[in-house]
Amino acid sequence: MTIFQPDRHLLLQFVQEHASRFEGFVLDVGGGNGRYRRLFRHVQRYVILDKDALQNPDIIASVESIPLESNSVDGIICTQVLGDVWDVQKAVDEIIRVLKPGGLLMLTESYVAELHDEPRDYWRFSGEALTKLVGGTCDVLVLEPRGGYYSLQAQQKIRYLIDRYDLYNRPFLGKVVNSYALVTGYSAIYRDRRRKRNGKITIGYNLLARKKGVEV
Repeated sequence: MTIFQPDRHLLLQFVQEHASRFEGFVLDVGGGNGRYRRLFRHVQRYVILDKDALQNPDIIASVESIPLESNSVDGIICTQVLGDVWDVQKAVDEIIRVLKPGGLLMLTESYVAELHDEPRDYWRFSGEALTKLVGGTCDVLVLEPRGGYYSLQAQQKIRYLIDRYDLYNRPFLGKVVNSYALVTGYSAIYRDRRRKRNGKITIGYNLLARKKGVEV
């Protein structure tokens, strides 16, 4: 059972929008069970790295120690992972190490979110923080807030209901709440798009960057 959440919907939209820009060997860092695999069917090789063996990733490893050669990957996506990593700069440096010069990097993270994955929920990120993490070695192509005031409010309400009533273990009630979440969530996203967003009130940030240099 899936319960609609504005954050997940907006994340998927961002990945869908830019997936066609990736080619060759793409590494999904922290990709779990491969929720984005279908969006990268056009690439030559799509590999999932995750430290959770129960997710059956292609590579079982942490983002702080990726078992691949330097400059060996054409593109990397890393969505909603860095917040659960203590040494964030080490993780980003490792991601950039394996990325080829000219390769694409997609990063997304939360700015406001509920506690999750305790006790490994460490950080929230502004757009400036994501830019700073990659800025020395990458050129930022896209940096955008993910949702605005209304999407953030809807996301928080829906997450509260999911946790408060344990909805993923109560299928009937979960379906009822999902109907509410669909109406509330899509309405919030629509309202945000109709008004000018300044990025100061948002669920999180999406970044697309290109590693500096040219492969030789």
